[in-house]
Formats: sequence, C-alpha cells, structure tokens
Amino acid sequence: MVRKIGDQILRSGTDIYSNYRAACRSKLPKDFILKMGTVVKEPDETLGWLELMVASNILNEVTVESLLKEADELTAVMTASRSTSISKHSNNF
Repeated sequence: MVRKIGDQILRSGTDIYSNYRAACRSKLPKDFILKMGTVVKEPDETLGWLELMVASNILNEVTVESLLKEADELTAVMTASRSTSISKHSNNF
C-alpha cells in the first residue's frame, strides 16, 4: 500500500509540470483556463496523498512539512493564475 501511495504522489507531483507546460502552450485563453483547472488539481491531490500518509502514521508530519507547504503554495499560485485568466477573459465566453 505504501508503494502505491508513493507512486500516486510521484505521478501527481510530476503531472503539475507537464500539465502546466501544456496550459502555457494553449492557443486560446479558454484552453488555458481549462488546462489550468487540471493543473490546480495536481498539487492539491499531492497534498491529499501526503496528508493521508501522515494521518496513517506512514510518514511523520515533520518529515514532510516542507512538501506539505510547497504543495499548498503551488495549489494557491495555480488557482490564482487560473482566476486571473478567468477575470481577464470572462467577456470572451
């Protein structure tokens, strides 16, 4: 079980990069916004898996404190980026 959760963390953690890269290559604002919706989910999913591992006593919270903080910050940054784009282009939908 620990290995499967670790695999999920690796997958969601690295998907942040690939999905953000795809969003940045979007031709239309609507596509960017849609792809950023996926980007927002990835660090939040990573955060959720890390929290599960701490709650299950698989990992010590102190051990992953910096990862928890970074995942939370990435979620906030990506959410803000998506929200800004929605505000700027809301009249185009």
